[in-house]
Amino acid sequence: MDPYIGEIRLFGGNFAPRNWFLCDGRLLAVSQYVSLFSIIGNAYGGDGVSNFALPDLRGRTPVGLGQGPGLSIYWTMGMSAGQEAVTLNQATMPSHGHSTQNSISVALKATRLKGQDTAPDNGSFLAAGDNVETSPAHSIENYISPPGQDKQVALKGAAINSQVVASDTGGSTAHQNMQPWVATTYIICWDGIYPPRS
Repeated sequence: MDPYIGEIRLFGGNFAPRNWFLCDGRLLAVSQYVSLFSIIGNAYGGDGVSNFALPDLRGRTPVGLGQGPGLSIYWTMGMSAGQEAVTLNQATMPSHGHSTQNSISVALKATRLKGQDTAPDNGSFLAAGDNVETSPAHSIENYISPPGQDKQVALKGAAINSQVVASDTGGSTAHQNMQPWVATTYIICWDGIYPPRS
C-alpha cells in the first residue's frame, strides 16, 4: 500500500527513502511542497507563508493529540515538552523532616559554708565568700572542698538556649529523566496518496 502524504513511520536505516524526509525539523518551501504543507501547516515551525518546518523527532518521543483520561495536559499538534535531566529543588523534593534530640544537663554545686580557696578545684563547691585579700589583687575565698550533705543547698535551674544545625549534604546534580530507549529513524512522506477525509 502506498503511503499517505504526511504519514510518519519508523525506519531502520539512517537515511530517508525516496519520497520521504527525515523528521529532523528542517524548513521547506511552501511553493515546492504544497500538498505536505496543506496537511501539517506550520504546526512544527516556519512562518506559514513562504516556509514550514517538518516535525523534529530527533531524540524525542511522539505523544498522541488531545487529553487522555486522568491526564492534565491537552496536547495540540506541534507542542513539545520535557527534558533529559532534572535537578530537584525545594518545591519538587519529597516532603521530609529532620528530627534531633538535644539534651543538656547542668550541675552546679553550692554550700552555705565559708569558702577556703580562691580558685575552683575538681569536685569543689561554690561557697560563701570569705577572707578578702587585697594584695596583690582582690580575691575572695569562695570555693570549698565537698562538704557534708547537710551543708549543701539546692539552686534553681538555669535556662540554656542551644541551636542545632543540620549539615548540608548532596551534590545538586541533575538526574536522568528518561525511560529505557533505543534510537531509530522517523521519516515523513511528502509524495504519496493525498489522505481523503472521511
